[in-house]
Amino acid sequence: MEAILIAVLLVAAAALLLVLLRSFSSGKRGANPFASDHRRAAGPHVADPRARDAVLKQGFTAKKVEDGGPYDTVVIGSGIGGLTTAALLGRAGKKVLVLEQHDQAGGCCHTFFEKGYEFDTGIHYIGEMRNNTLMRFLLQQLTGGQLQWTDMDNHYDVVLLGEPESVEKFPIASGRKEFADTLAEFFPEERKAIEKYLDMLQQYRRSVPGGMTSKLLSPLALWFMKTFGLVDRFTPYFKLSARTLQDVLDELTSNDKLKAVLGYCYGNYGSPPGEASFGMHATLISHMLMGTAYPQGGPSEIAFHIIPEIEKAGGAVLVRAKVSEILLSGGAVSGVRVLKGPSGSSSIDIPCTTVVSTAGVFNTFERLLPEEARLKHPSFDHILDKVKHGVSCFSLFIGLKKSVADLQLPAASYWALPGVNLDKDYNEWKALDAFEASQSTPPVLFVSFPCAKDITWNARFPGKANALVIVPANYEWFSQWEDERVMKRSSDYQQLKEAFQETIWKRTCALLPQLEDAVDYIDLASPVTNRFYLNQPAGELYGADHDIGRFELDTFSKLRPDTAVPGLYLSGQDVLTCGFGGAMFGGLLSTGVILNRNVMEDMVKLRGAVPPSQSSFPPPSAAAKASKKTE
Repeated sequence: MEAILIAVLLVAAAALLLVLLRSFSSGKRGANPFASDHRRAAGPHVADPRARDAVLKQGFTAKKVEDGGPYDTVVIGSGIGGLTTAALLGRAGKKVLVLEQHDQAGGCCHTFFEKGYEFDTGIHYIGEMRNNTLMRFLLQQLTGGQLQWTDMDNHYDVVLLGEPESVEKFPIASGRKEFADTLAEFFPEERKAIEKYLDMLQQYRRSVPGGMTSKLLSPLALWFMKTFGLVDRFTPYFKLSARTLQDVLDELTSNDKLKAVLGYCYGNYGSPPGEASFGMHATLISHMLMGTAYPQGGPSEIAFHIIPEIEKAGGAVLVRAKVSEILLSGGAVSGVRVLKGPSGSSSIDIPCTTVVSTAGVFNTFERLLPEEARLKHPSFDHILDKVKHGVSCFSLFIGLKKSVADLQLPAASYWALPGVNLDKDYNEWKALDAFEASQSTPPVLFVSFPCAKDITWNARFPGKANALVIVPANYEWFSQWEDERVMKRSSDYQQLKEAFQETIWKRTCALLPQLEDAVDYIDLASPVTNRFYLNQPAGELYGADHDIGRFELDTFSKLRPDTAVPGLYLSGQDVLTCGFGGAMFGGLLSTGVILNRNVMEDMVKLRGAVPPSQSSFPPPSAAAKASKKTE
């Protein structure tokens, strides 16, 4: 009987595999965007603001659209997910228009200047830039080989645990052996737990392709898998993702301090250990274990080098172009409507047969689609019922009138935790009213020094440095001011913002006292600032929340590139996961669905057929070397 059952399961698995293979072979396939190697010798860094603005700040006008069109595809949003999809569709022969509501392209990859300082907004370090990884290879193809990286120190993060007067420092290292050896110095009796933790990270990483595949399978295939109990036989992805990070840490060790150190970086995806999927945490840490790097010239280099690749294919990336509606005809996509003028009092309709939204599921399904589409397709409401808005934050931008060397700033980031009970600290902070929170110790401070990570900084900003501090926040603390004009909000708003700024800065200086007397510029961005610039309903950083509910098969598989509306696709963070890599590979996944081909296989074949880049091993910067001396 057991043999018969096994035979039935094998037949079922074979049938499922056939369904998967046919998903890329039935129907007309688009052209291969990886048919040739697009890398070329890297040119010199372009620092001239006018030359950069000519690429990153191309304003929307009706004439530009008319002269450049017609377009096959419109991409809403110019973050890395949208730019990835646009560049690859262009390589496959599609004419693509990317529309960005902000005044410069790049999404969370953009930087801004204030009072003579440059600040990044969302890219603080990227993993897997050493060696010829798929992630590095994809970025090389997207940027024509022009994007260069500075390798960070192996101790890329430092956990600061406890109160400033008695703080303990725990470096976090890249490389499996280095990671284990470093933590074992502080927790010698926990070596076995640390090794098991790393084994679980590796097991999860191997399961990721199976999880991604669920987004490509038909509803019938998914039903078949679930009904006959084949999901866990096909991939352990969902079994591992169904556990919270805290569950895993509690199983590994009873040492609360080690648990806090292993769970320290929950701010990178927004959910504390008791709510976050272990899968999301494992994705991030395994990514960083392969080495971290920072873009030479800052994160805006990413969009600066992808946009020309889109333009080579006849496409365009235009800013100050707020899409107000996705237009439908006969139930299918027929174009988009873009608001014109400062007040959006008029609009222009742009025809196209394909729309790719990177605006997130809440914006796309609740705001951009006509109401009749939601009524016709209840699956949209089903998705929205299964996910919730992710966390918002404060971002404190600091300009420092001393050099990186003078301040001894590391090419690493600090994570300051007041205690070992991360969930308790986080939930108590979030439960406070706005005034109470503004007077209380934040549950986590992320402190980064982009100036120390970027090898070009000293030449561009001699004698200066910068810092960024990020703290989680409740959107509701500031929601009453969401409709007020940015930079012109009321005095009550300004007072509350200044109270939070003072608390966050005071805590930062208590931990890093060398910063206090060097301040030349300081300003705090609030959750409603995020709402304005990111155009996210609750000022969320990472799209839909990354709790365990998001990673259930039924929900995860429905957060997919294709939608119930013909011609409408999703890309970016909500398709796969948050973060730069998650959004970029979400863009790759969307491209494959639109072209009806396995573009991952296309990319792997190209990588195997061409020599690795000569710059596959970026040299450590002087700042990174200095960080070894100061840690």
